[in-house]
Amino acid sequence: MSDTKQVRPEFQSKFGLARGARTGDEDSTVHRAPPEVAVSQRVEVAAGNEAAHARPIVFLDMDDVLCLSNQFGSREMLRIIQQESPDRPELWSGLVDADASANLYELHREFVPRYVISSSWPTYLDHGQMCRVLTRTKLQFVVENLHPEWRTPRARSSSRRDEIQWWLDAHRTPGQAFLVIDDSYSGTGLAHSPLALDGHVVLCKSGYGFTRKRLKEAKFQLLRQLKSELKS
Repeated sequence: MSDTKQVRPEFQSKFGLARGARTGDEDSTVHRAPPEVAVSQRVEVAAGNEAAHARPIVFLDMDDVLCLSNQFGSREMLRIIQQESPDRPELWSGLVDADASANLYELHREFVPRYVISSSWPTYLDHGQMCRVLTRTKLQFVVENLHPEWRTPRARSSSRRDEIQWWLDAHRTPGQAFLVIDDSYSGTGLAHSPLALDGHVVLCKSGYGFTRKRLKEAKFQLLRQLKSELKS
């Protein structure tokens, strides 16, 4: 398989592990920060001054990106949130994959993005409900960094590609780095879009989600954009 949930040794030593990531080895060697980390550190410094340097935007899908369980699905979650089914603590602990969440948190630590939810979930959840779901699935860092325009717009026949482009046209700062993290099923229209051809899309395989391989791809794409922005 090309995707794997094993943590590669170079990531252990180079970037460290987010809480909840799985590994069988410990690397205590001290490493000098590589050039790409220095770039991402500049993003962190700039995070407190958005007028000077807008933080990157991550468009985040949920199903097949973070939510991979066949046992605990988003349909049951929606029924619980809408008080149509009794609460189940085990659903909240199993809804979001721990490895996918840890990989997203690693991306967050390095790039400090703002998040826009591009999933279909906001069709059924308002802002407060969405924040409750993210908090109960240990994605508080996403809640704390949601963009004020926290969801993509929708129309009856709109595609994921349309919705993201509409949001960008309305809210993106010129030159602002952004990344779409979606899955190959719901993000089918993104695969060969101008957004993908320009290096703004990371598509996760169904059943695998946001793996270490997808994390590496996401870092590469964001760093490429930020280096270009710093030169301009």
